[in-house]
Amino acid sequence: VIRQTAEERHNRLIVPDAENIRITDESIFGTDAVIDGLPVHVPLLGRHMVYNASMAVAAARVLQGKGIHVSDDDIRNGIARTSMPARMEILRRDPLVLLDGGHNEDCAKAFRAAVERFLQGKTIVGICGLMADKAYDKYLSLVAPLFTKLYTVRPDNPRALSADALCEAGKAYCADVTACASFCEAAQRALKDAGADGVIAVCGSFYMIADLKKQLE
Repeated sequence: VIRQTAEERHNRLIVPDAENIRITDESIFGTDAVIDGLPVHVPLLGRHMVYNASMAVAAARVLQGKGIHVSDDDIRNGIARTSMPARMEILRRDPLVLLDGGHNEDCAKAFRAAVERFLQGKTIVGICGLMADKAYDKYLSLVAPLFTKLYTVRPDNPRALSADALCEAGKAYCADVTACASFCEAAQRALKDAGADGVIAVCGSFYMIADLKKQLE
């Protein structure tokens, strides 16, 4: 649709070529890549984020072509400083705390893929809260098996699923699930269980991410 509309209106359409992207290194903390000949560090998790960065590079190249001063260092520094709160966000490293807001199947699959790729062999303690009107059982079926322990909380929203109900649903996919009465309780328990070498993964509704972020910080 975008291509057709651009042709009809005689607009210039620029689509970055994935063949011009070369991954040189990747970890839970981001990806090093060469995009259109420019080495960059993308501090967001996932190869799809590198393609997103390639669109930013393409846009900057257009500005350069129009005589606007945007240096390659500007592009590199801009990408390196990019942040996306609560989307596979690394909150702290000791222990590693990963925040990922989302509640649908695609979000769960992306989260699971990242954990399986980068956190193999780690003790992972989950904290989860979800809305009652979402497909929470499908979400749990994908993420709960990743956790050694799972703590459930009730997000601060009228549509939220209770911690007890989420706990009961989670028991089908994780052997150790506990409902918590507060965000503070969940954060304290998870920090104790994870220890210095483990991982705390906070996942589920955005409605709870901000509150748990404050506790874990």
